[in-house]
Amino acid sequence: GNPPPYTCLRNYSQSIPNVTNSGSDLCKGSITGGTKTASQIIYDVAQACGINPQVLIVLLQKEQSLITDDWPWPIQYRSATGYGCPDTAPCDAQYYGFFNQVYQAAKAYKRYQANPANYNYRAGRNNTILWHPNAGCGTSNVFIENQATAGLYIYTPYRPNQAALNNLYGIGDGCSSYGNRNFWRLFNDWFGSTTISNII
Repeated sequence: GNPPPYTCLRNYSQSIPNVTNSGSDLCKGSITGGTKTASQIIYDVAQACGINPQVLIVLLQKEQSLITDDWPWPIQYRSATGYGCPDTAPCDAQYYGFFNQVYQAAKAYKRYQANPANYNYRAGRNNTILWHPNAGCGTSNVFIENQATAGLYIYTPYRPNQAALNNLYGIGDGCSSYGNRNFWRLFNDWFGSTTISNII
């Protein structure tokens, strides 16, 4: 139901507004408006918000496969990072659009960092995390070591079960969730290990 032409992310561009951020905003830098490519948008948002652009690239793939998809539909750009798209309700139209999605996702990670006590998942403690949106699948206890990991769980509040981990590039069972597994797998595949060895 989505006829060609299809615009791959590397060829995608969009007219974006000027964004002026004050020092009190979650994103400190401003963004100049105009027609920009997807790569320029990712770069500008990363610079303005102090977010690693690799995180935004992996998020676009994890949520809508936009990095590798050579047949993307408009809905994938509309909800590119899954921001405002809960598992239990339709996506919120006020967050539609590629730039809006990338910018709101980056701001969300900064919001989680700035207000850790406002969220269920926190760094430096044990956290009860669902395996799946179906609460009947149960929960597990997870010690979250740092704010970056806490941010991932706040954004996607499920933990992959052993069946999902046993088949990293495929599917698990009826209680498997894949968002955080796929983020970890994609980041490691594309950008290297997310852990640092302690050298004494």
